Amino acid sequence: MAQRKLTAILSADVAGFTALMERDEVGTLERLKATFADVFEPRVAAHGGRVVKFMGDGALVEFVSVVSAVRCALEVQARMAEATIAAHDERLAFRIGVNLGDVIIEGEDIFGDGVNVAARLQALAAPGGVALSRTVREHVAGKIETEFDDLGEHKVKNKRQPVHVFAYGGLRDRPAPAPAPRYVDQFALAGGTQTECAVEPDAAVRQARLEAAEGRCEHCGALGFQLEDGSIYLETHFIAPPNEGGSNDARNLVVLCPNHHREAHHGADANLLRLTFAKLRRARRPS
Repeated sequence: MAQRKLTAILSADVAGFTALMERDEVGTLERLKATFADVFEPRVAAHGGRVVKFMGDGALVEFVSVVSAVRCALEVQARMAEATIAAHDERLAFRIGVNLGDVIIEGEDIFGDGVNVAARLQALAAPGGVALSRTVREHVAGKIETEFDDLGEHKVKNKRQPVHVFAYGGLRDRPAPAPAPRYVDQFALAGGTQTECAVEPDAAVRQARLEAAEGRCEHCGALGFQLEDGSIYLETHFIAPPNEGGSNDARNLVVLCPNHHREAHHGADANLLRLTFAKLRRARRPS
């Protein structure tokens, strides 16, 4: 079984590296090696980090402390800015992303979603800037004086859910914030749909329950599926039917994947599911 751990991940690369190499291949490589040796690696060591690997013009680093990871990133960028002001030749500019996440350990390397998000944040960061995930920002609040701009949620490659980004130095190309997810159920489909319910739940009540579920079945946790218009489809179900005295409010609704909704009506375990949902209703605060 693969080993896993929670760690702070710093991902860095050089902005515009391909263009720099085309203009001056030998000089760019010399400056890159010198920058890693004189600026990057000493800062990583000073903050207790471990360079997992160098990847051409980039590096992947892990830290036990998320505060140390962010301080390292900021100090690297400050030293790079000082070097740029003092230099007469073309200097390199890092883009850095920092995330806190679960990773898979394989030998000396690390993999997984935590690493992928750090790389996406790095790609969003401006040259000379640092981009943080929301989790990282919350962990360093009150511990680091640097101001980070709240740049909202952004869609990133290979992530279904948007990533909330905080940045020092802005974002590369300022991508448009991702729209908030839109959730729909069987009653909202265009043209109407046949349902199992004699009474349709109130539209505002359904929407409130769908948003509270954040796109997941409240029984099994499965994500809803995406419709052609980009909305996320799940189904709403009365826990206690209105014809048996159930209320038409969000407390008496449960959000289900289509499979468990059908099972709640027709499955051999329908009565057991109803008891399970009743426990869920009792655990909710009255609105």
